[in-house]
Amino acid sequence: MSAFAQAAEAIFADPNMALEASYQPVAGGAAIPLRVILSRPVAVALGLGGAVAPQVEASILAAALPAPPRRGDLLTVAGTTYRVERAEREGAETSWRLTLATT
Repeated sequence: MSAFAQAAEAIFADPNMALEASYQPVAGGAAIPLRVILSRPVAVALGLGGAVAPQVEASILAAALPAPPRRGDLLTVAGTTYRVERAEREGAETSWRLTLATT
């Protein structure tokens, strides 16, 4: 295991950093318990009127999922269910960054 992978696992195991969650692939199958780091980055401005859309992102360890995340997968954290809109690998490829929408 690389030093980056070890560091990522330590961060996700820390109860001050990550939360318990459940991941449900849109393709079906059993829900996958995992840990997630939620963030709410700066809102995205929409159109010329300057309206802003709140955005929720989540980071999850790549090793926690048997397959790459797909649009439509569901993530439940603290009783709130989110739908995956976009997924991209983060820097050292030890985790996924998911852009989420509230269901």
